Amino acid sequence: MRVACSSWILFGGVIAACSTSPSNPPVDAGGSDDQKTQKDVIQPDQFVASCTDTKACDPSTQATNSSCLVSVDATLLDLMAKPVATESVFICGTNLCTSPLAANAMGKVHGDVCLWFIKAAFKYLGGPNYVSFASTIPANMTAVSLPSVVLTPLPVAGADFPANGGDIVSNGVTLTAPAAAGVKFDSSESSDANWHKFRVAQVDLKNAPPFFDNTTLKLEVLWGLAPTNALITPSAALKVPNTQKWAANAAVEFFLNGVNNAGANPPAPYGGWGPIGTGHVSADALTVSTDAGMGNGVPMIGTVGIRLK
Repeated sequence: MRVACSSWILFGGVIAACSTSPSNPPVDAGGSDDQKTQKDVIQPDQFVASCTDTKACDPSTQATNSSCLVSVDATLLDLMAKPVATESVFICGTNLCTSPLAANAMGKVHGDVCLWFIKAAFKYLGGPNYVSFASTIPANMTAVSLPSVVLTPLPVAGADFPANGGDIVSNGVTLTAPAAAGVKFDSSESSDANWHKFRVAQVDLKNAPPFFDNTTLKLEVLWGLAPTNALITPSAALKVPNTQKWAANAAVEFFLNGVNNAGANPPAPYGGWGPIGTGHVSADALTVSTDAGMGNGVPMIGTVGIRLK
């Protein structure tokens, strides 16, 4: 008997879906005694077609306000356009996630999915190695095909969060956590101390997450911060180099990419971008910082976008 299984994560547990096909013809009731005692004989009406065969979602399992996603294909590349073979991606909605979809030696990812997602997004968690992101998949897209997804590397060395708050610096970027701040790391990520270090890398807009539509947002620079989804209460001030060479004292706006698909009331919409306050270019035009005051600063670590106000 052949059994092909795929699994996905339904928040609260893992569900396995199996398609079964007989490797031998069904046994007739008039066969030998040995045949009659077999308990795992698969009759023709017990056959369940796999997603690979049907290329469709089961209508009986459709969740309210969900969209069907049949398959995903992507190629993961580094900044030199070489394949990244050590990473995995997910398709996640606010109701469930696929299991990790691993890239092969050529950086290619393939998954037959056939599931109903609420607010499906292409999600990548880079840990301490690459910038993480989540990007909403268009609702009418049933088959995701991404010829190239460029991953931006994070610095090898990270900085520890100070126990009593203060400045944390990585790659010229400073996060200033208030003394009373509490940092809550994402419990779904590794508990390895290296994963909890602060790391930052600038993300070239041409290497922005897939499906990134900057038509309305008009973000001019992206900074990828790690560890992703670490919650900071109250929000931390952020200061980055003025790589865009904006004029001194110019007003700016900050946005955060939402990667948290399971938490209640996340600070940024899952798979999209949400405002996290205003800021200004310094008087010497060397840096750009979030403004002080309620509603400004980084409430959760992730990729931050900035634009002129």
